[in-house]
Amino acid sequence: MSGGGGLYLSSNPNLSSNLITNQNPNTLFTRLISLIEAYSAQSHHADSLKDKNFADSNPQVSLSIISGFFNAKAFVEFSRYAHLLRSFCLIIGRLEPSENHTPTLSFDLHNDPFDMSVKDFDYQLQCITDARIAHHFIANANVEILNLRANNVLLHSKLYIVQSPYQQSAIIGSSNFTASGLGIYGDKSNKELNLLCDSKRDTQEALNYFESIRDQSTSCKQEVLDMLHTSFFYHSPKDIFSKILSTLPKQESPTRTESQALQTAVEAFGLYDFQALAAQELISRLKRYGIALLADSVGAGKTLTALGVASIYDGITIIAPKNLCAQWASYFEPNAHTPHSNFVIGMAQRVQILSYYEAQSPSDIQRIRLKTAHLIVIDESHNLRNGEPRTKNLKQNGYQKLKSNLNANAKILLLSATPINNSFLDLANQLRLKSDIISDNITHTTLAPQDICQSAQKALESLDSEEDLELEDDYFKLTHLIFSRSSEQIKGYLKALNKDMPEQDIKSYALSSIPPSVDFSFERLSQLLGLSENTEQSQVISFSIYDPYKFLPDDIRAQLSDKQLENLGEYTTPRGFICMSLLKSLESSLDAFKPVIEKIITYHRSYLNHIDFEADSKPQDDLEEPNVPFPTRLAFIKEKGFLGSLSAEFAEVIRRDLELLERIATKLESYAPQRDFQTCEKYQKLREIIDAIPDIASQKLLIFSESIPTTEAIKDALRRDYPHYIIESISGNTKPKEFISRKNRFSPRSLNYELKPHEQQIHILIASDCLSEGANLQDCKNLLNWDIAFNPVRSIQRIGRIWRIGSLHAINHITHFFPNVELDSYIQLESKLKFKILAAQSATAINDPHSIKLEKERKAFEKKRKAAYKSLESESICIEEENKLLQFITLESVLGELSHSFDAPLSSLPDGIFSIAPHLPQNHQNHLLAFVQEIDSKAYYCTLFDLSTRELKSRASDKGAATLRALSHLKDIESKEASLFAPLEDLTNDFKNLSIFKDIFERLTQQLNSQIQTHEQSLAQAKKSDGGLFEIKDRHFKLIAWLLLNPDFESLRALGGQSAGGVR
Repeated sequence: MSGGGGLYLSSNPNLSSNLITNQNPNTLFTRLISLIEAYSAQSHHADSLKDKNFADSNPQVSLSIISGFFNAKAFVEFSRYAHLLRSFCLIIGRLEPSENHTPTLSFDLHNDPFDMSVKDFDYQLQCITDARIAHHFIANANVEILNLRANNVLLHSKLYIVQSPYQQSAIIGSSNFTASGLGIYGDKSNKELNLLCDSKRDTQEALNYFESIRDQSTSCKQEVLDMLHTSFFYHSPKDIFSKILSTLPKQESPTRTESQALQTAVEAFGLYDFQALAAQELISRLKRYGIALLADSVGAGKTLTALGVASIYDGITIIAPKNLCAQWASYFEPNAHTPHSNFVIGMAQRVQILSYYEAQSPSDIQRIRLKTAHLIVIDESHNLRNGEPRTKNLKQNGYQKLKSNLNANAKILLLSATPINNSFLDLANQLRLKSDIISDNITHTTLAPQDICQSAQKALESLDSEEDLELEDDYFKLTHLIFSRSSEQIKGYLKALNKDMPEQDIKSYALSSIPPSVDFSFERLSQLLGLSENTEQSQVISFSIYDPYKFLPDDIRAQLSDKQLENLGEYTTPRGFICMSLLKSLESSLDAFKPVIEKIITYHRSYLNHIDFEADSKPQDDLEEPNVPFPTRLAFIKEKGFLGSLSAEFAEVIRRDLELLERIATKLESYAPQRDFQTCEKYQKLREIIDAIPDIASQKLLIFSESIPTTEAIKDALRRDYPHYIIESISGNTKPKEFISRKNRFSPRSLNYELKPHEQQIHILIASDCLSEGANLQDCKNLLNWDIAFNPVRSIQRIGRIWRIGSLHAINHITHFFPNVELDSYIQLESKLKFKILAAQSATAINDPHSIKLEKERKAFEKKRKAAYKSLESESICIEEENKLLQFITLESVLGELSHSFDAPLSSLPDGIFSIAPHLPQNHQNHLLAFVQEIDSKAYYCTLFDLSTRELKSRASDKGAATLRALSHLKDIESKEASLFAPLEDLTNDFKNLSIFKDIFERLTQQLNSQIQTHEQSLAQAKKSDGGLFEIKDRHFKLIAWLLLNPDFESLRALGGQSAGGVR
């Protein structure tokens, strides 16, 4: 090897060539170290010859470098030879030219831009150590780092000069001052070519060039030290969340006009910050998908959020249940106190408000506005959950009519606190109002709601009760269209604003609706319906009058079987539907029950009268049969001319059923509503509740019942007992003007209504479920569910009428009346009807009632129903928070929600940064929050690892979304005092030994990989189309950021000792 000032011959024959190829052992690093060691030894020898008493001297070798890039790993390797270097000088440029007169340095301290090796967590932890060692090396006084001053010039030179007082050498070529450029990774390093200058003249010219560049450069050492110091170290939890949020896909930013419109709407309509945040996120999702669903809990102000969204659009159509249209209209009628009233008036001119019926059958003008709308808001969209007819039918149903009238290019915003009631397909039907295929404008992929939700429903139905529901990634991608926050989250937002939702005082009573004077009971009805054990079949009402098909010949039945004849909801047989209707009406009141029984009796008598008429009529008689009422299927058979084809057995069954029904009617004959209604247990308890209200005028009472006759019976009885109270009812029979008037008089403050001189406030309002959605009745403090709705979700909607933002009451008193039977028995009655376990007598029952699958579904239904009823007694009034159906939370949706409330710029720090969060609740002692990315799939996971038990607490199936949401409050912690990190520095020998964390992350990623494989295996087995096969692979993960939560450093030290002993 030649040098400019002498000759150094390497003892290694592989280093004899002047060409340096970076192929082991002929790497640039090896050459440089060989030169440094040789020149150091030569200087030492020369100095000892000059001075016979020479023992040692200061280092005499200098290393000068020009490079486009550098990284910390390169400094680490040279730090091992720091004792041989008198000085070290590195001149760097920028990654690209800049016209900026005050630029910041642009370099990557940790990654080599040309290094393609896998950078998993092991590599990243090593980078932390490297950064620390590099910092110590650069901090020495004899190290200089300079930066070329010319901003618009790219420094592309690569030059290495080794000097001593006696000799100097220069290497020129392609290698940057990076680990890979130096050949430190051996054969995995970059393919480089460098040349060792072999003449003194060339070496001197290289040195002169270096000095000329040096003269054009200024020191950037402190900036490099600062970047090394802050790249990984001494960050706050807020910095960690900033880094996590930087992983969000880049979305289209709102225009200045849109931002101004939204801000004006916030002020005009009085949106809270969390409602404005939701509006921002929904606007983003509408731009991305064309449709979005706001599923915040009841009482969270979804209407206000929707108004914020609508503010940025021109043509707006709002579709709502008829009884909510006036409420929507009221928002566009500003008064003297409304801020930005002209803005509100301007919005009103761009808005049309339609009822469901009007949207399904619009006028010409309404249809034009629908077809040209830019935004369509559909309130209470769960009412459209049933979608298209399940059976062949030439006539369009309401869903199909509405969908056909919508502008296919409009953005659609759906509003529902309960978008899924019974099945994942409820969600699919609502989302399909936009299109059968939904496009993602960011990823340029598509989603098929029907296929995705069918797959999810299949997974749910095959689920054992104790298993976790495993859903495919596509389902979570689909639910990113949904923006949903629980009641607890809403309460948290309000507390941050020094506001609060009312507390809830919830009571439940099991009471009878039957007066003591009437000799009938819920249990007796259950026996007659065949829902009690050991009931003789001859004493069970078959209700064959509603399902006569099995009494027809097979060929005739085949002609009728494909017609849609009746909407039975969840109950797949007419008998199940009628039985449930009878149970629910008796639960409500005899006033509700008697008309149902009388109507059923009328059907039976009508058919038997028809038989008698046919038998008495002679062929030549020109007699006209009386117009008698028949139930739907029987009427259809008559219309088709097949009534005479029914077997004789049918008439016998009808006569037997009529006898049992008339026995019931006989029991009810003595009932006189005005005398007896108030003697039942329910009404007596209601009086106790009313009498306990200290000030009915200011606290009010709202009573809900499913039955219109019951609402009237309650109203009449209360008016008799409380003549000085203003008591009214609202039902589907109430005229629209009266409906609005009574609602306004009941809650004038919350509805911004000023009573007219002749009007009085209503103290007690009794309502059917026509009032259970959308109404703001916060003036009311007390609510009673007189009966429990068919679907318990409806009871949740009822509570949300008074338990809402804006209530002036510190507490809401909520009471539920259940029937006077054990809850488990009540639920079993429902499930027996739904699944036909004891009474599967219908010819349309196609499932084996004793099949394993059906029994499994029945048990799952009972468990779900019990949880739903129990939740009515909980302070968290949202069934959906415990419902496996409502898994709307996705990692991306949580990140999007956090990003809108994050008050700092997103991080540009390197992957792998860390922090410490002390003083957290007990349940997060000694935990690790790690946000990681799977290297091949690019999927992100938020993980929570218990450092004490060494177990992964988060779930891979939702990618840790629930974990991130639960810990999102940490984003506001800004503390990063050095004292917090002192125990960590001590534990890791100033970050030079991170083996304990390598072991922790190895365990974490192994468990995460196992979770992912289990999840994928469950999905594969559920599909079965591929035989249940799935790919087993070893996934690699890299760290995005990690956060120690209340770490116990002593236990970690013990853990480190265990790891050091080889325990894995």
